[in-house]
Amino acid sequence: MVLLVFVSACKPPVSLPSVFTYSVGSITRNSAISGGSVTSNGNGTVKAYGVCYSSNSNPPSLFNSVTIDGSGTNSFTSNLSGLNDSTVYYVCAYATNESGTAYGQTIRFTTLGFSIREASNTSSNLFGIYFTDANNGWAVGNGSVLRTINGGINWTKHINPVSSQLNDVYFTSVANGCAVGYNGTILTTSDSGNMWTQTSGVPNVTLSGVWFTSASTGYAVGSGGTILTTANGGGTWTQTNPTTSQLNDVCFANANQGYAVGSGGTILTTTISGTWTSQTVTANNLYGVYFINSTNGWAVGDNGTILTTNDGITWTAQSSGTTNSLRSVYFINSTNGYAVGSEGIILTTNDGGTTWVAQTNGTTKDLHSLGYTSQTVYTVGNGGAILQLQ
Repeated sequence: MVLLVFVSACKPPVSLPSVFTYSVGSITRNSAISGGSVTSNGNGTVKAYGVCYSSNSNPPSLFNSVTIDGSGTNSFTSNLSGLNDSTVYYVCAYATNESGTAYGQTIRFTTLGFSIREASNTSSNLFGIYFTDANNGWAVGNGSVLRTINGGINWTKHINPVSSQLNDVYFTSVANGCAVGYNGTILTTSDSGNMWTQTSGVPNVTLSGVWFTSASTGYAVGSGGTILTTANGGGTWTQTNPTTSQLNDVCFANANQGYAVGSGGTILTTTISGTWTSQTVTANNLYGVYFINSTNGWAVGDNGTILTTNDGITWTAQSSGTTNSLRSVYFINSTNGYAVGSEGIILTTNDGGTTWVAQTNGTTKDLHSLGYTSQTVYTVGNGGAILQLQ
């Protein structure tokens, strides 16, 4: 007799999958990037993986905010959006199969936000700020010249050879810069602001804005419709007055296309011809203007005025949601921008200005100017205030 023995192949039981959480990077005020890796499917089928994140639950779970980034045993990247600024979050990767959901280790991170940095050795009002790169920046104001070499973390006071208030500053390189202010004051430096030289200015004219299109070519604007032009790095200047309106700011989209804004809603434009033409879009005074390219720009002013253009010619109003005077505007790209002004108002947008949102920042000091380090946005204002915005 032959005994037949049948051996059935049993499928291993399904257990929870294994998942690893990646570190968190690219952190901004309202977003971050994480992700993970599913290292084992637990002898089952991983139907979904992603990350869970929360500002309240530690560790987070599927009952909190989640991303769904795929299925199977893969490495994945997760985009976390809609986060609150200055907030602690907890994030962990997850993977789900027939046995249930497994979680990776929990990682804690904090979104960026607003923080007030009082400028070192001064309580003077600050009106202008400029960065040449991620580390080197300058701020000027009422008798003050400040410099940072570590991206705005620390500021030191430098010698200002004049007692006049300085309203704006621009550097074409780490070494070479120019500052302008009251009574036609024009200062230039070739050693990073350690020493400044006063060039021949325009008496009885308040200069409010300065911009350089190259190491040699620059423009300054001010009261009485004054526009000054230099072709030698600020050594000498020539004057035109294409309008009688006070001009408060100047910006060039490229070497040949410039804009200046001022009182009574004045907007001046120039092209390679060097002739400035005027238009009036609003009755409100305008204080700040900025272009990200040859066509897209914004101007801001009294009563919460925000104007935008997509051709450099036609301007339309955007709703700011405030009646505060806006003094400066800056966009880091076509969608993400900032506007600041009186009583500490800070507005941000992530849709090109279609929607502006007022931010809580803990100060009521008037804010006058915006600067960008290539990583972080700063604003300066009264009482030596320097605020980190991003």
